[in-house]
Amino acid sequence: MKFLLIDDHVLIREALRGVLKELRRDATVLEAATCRQAEQLVEEHGDLEVILLDLNLPDGDGFRVLAQWREHHPAISIVLLSASSDRDNVVRALDLGAVGFIPKSAQRAVMVGALELVLSGGKAPRPRHTRCDLFEQLQPFRAQTVFEHHKAAAGLSQAFYKPRADRIGHDHKYGRHGSGCL
Repeated sequence: MKFLLIDDHVLIREALRGVLKELRRDATVLEAATCRQAEQLVEEHGDLEVILLDLNLPDGDGFRVLAQWREHHPAISIVLLSASSDRDNVVRALDLGAVGFIPKSAQRAVMVGALELVLSGGKAPRPRHTRCDLFEQLQPFRAQTVFEHHKAAAGLSQAFYKPRADRIGHDHKYGRHGSGCL
C-alpha cells in the first residue's frame, strides 16, 4: 500500500509515518512538505492509495488541492489533517470529497482508529460537535484482542454508513451521519 504524507512540519510527518508503518508494515510512505512537491509525487506515482493532506501549507490551500485531486484522481482516498478541528472546516473537507479529517491535536489512539477505519473502506461521518469524539467511541475496543478489535472496527464503520435519517433524524443542510469526526 502506498501513502503520501503532505505536511510542512517534519515532526508531524515522522509521527504519521510511524503510525502508517504500524498499521501496514509493508507500507510505502512518500513525503512532501509543499503542494508543489505533492503534486509532482501524485503525478509520478499513479498507484497511490491514500493521501494525508495538511490543510495549511506554505504554498497552497488544502481545500483547493483536495478539490483538484478529487476531480483528477478520484480513486485516491484523501484524509485532511489540521491544527484546527473547526466544524465548518471538517464539513467543507468532507463535502469536497475527503474520506476523513484528523485534528493534529488528536491522541495517537484516535489517529490509529481513524486510519484503520479509512483503510477498511470506511468514511468519516458528519460531525455534530465541534470537538472530535471518536476516541470515546473507540474506548471499549482498546482491551480486545487484535482480531476482536478488527471485528469491532468493522462494526463501527458499518454504523457510520447508516444514514442518520434511519436512526434519529436527518439534517438536510449538511446530510449529517454519525456522531464524531476523524
